[in-house]
This record gives sequence, structure tokens and C-alpha cells, in this order.
Amino acid sequence: MRIRWRRSRGGAWALIACLAFAALMGGACEVNVTPPAEAVLAGTWLLTGEQISTFIDKTLVFNGSGRLTQITTRSTNLFGSEQRVVERDLNLNPVVNGSNVRIVLTGDLVFEGTFNDGLTEAVGKLQTETTWFNTTIITDQGPGKIVKQ
Repeated sequence: MRIRWRRSRGGAWALIACLAFAALMGGACEVNVTPPAEAVLAGTWLLTGEQISTFIDKTLVFNGSGRLTQITTRSTNLFGSEQRVVERDLNLNPVVNGSNVRIVLTGDLVFEGTFNDGLTEAVGKLQTETTWFNTTIITDQGPGKIVKQ
């Protein structure tokens, strides 16, 4: 007995079309075709606070997906001279929800604010959030803002 396989050209084209559609819609390899909301942060931003005594300002660098990858802190040392500390290779996840933004920095510092209409500035507050034994202590650090550079 001899079995013959019959090939259909239409089936192959249907498979190719299905795979192409899945890739375009982001189903292949869990690729997200639309950028996350945090992508509005892509680039360099300057963080300032009116009542912060521990630093002058912080330069925040976000990648194209909105992840915080670098922080440069400018401060004054005990002798009054300016110093800069650069933290690289970070992978911190800010949260953008509509026009609101929340950025948790290293050292327990948190910025929460609201974007302007042009998404070039967010004004809000700074606070420290320190957790000890399942208890979070939140200390207000006054007003703060981030400005796109």
C-alpha cells in the first residue's frame, strides 16, 4: 500500500499569513508593539526639590521604555565644594498612570507628581519611604519637580 501526501499551496500561505499577523499583533515572543505609558519619560530629566538639604539636584536618564537607567546626584560636601555621584546600570521602574508619575529612586527617595500638558514637566512632592519590619515610614521632603532636558 502506498500513501501519497497531497500538498496544498493554500495551506502554506494561510500558515504564513497567520504567523505574520501574530507577529504584527505582538503575540510572537511576547513582543509589545505599543510603547508602555512610562515611555514618555525617555530621555534626560532634572529633578529638583525646594527643601532637600542632601543634594542640589539629580539628573535622571530613562531608556526608550521609560526605565530609569542612570542617576547623577549633584551635592555639596562638608567643605562646600560641589561633587557629583553617578549611579549607572540601574533598572528602576517608574509608574505613569495618565498624567500622574511616581519615580522611586535609590536611597528611598520618591517623587510623585503630575505632568503638564506638553509632558515636559511634572510638579509634585518628594518624600522618603523607609521600610522596617513590615512598617513603612514616610517622611515629607517638600515640593519637587522634574523637567525634561
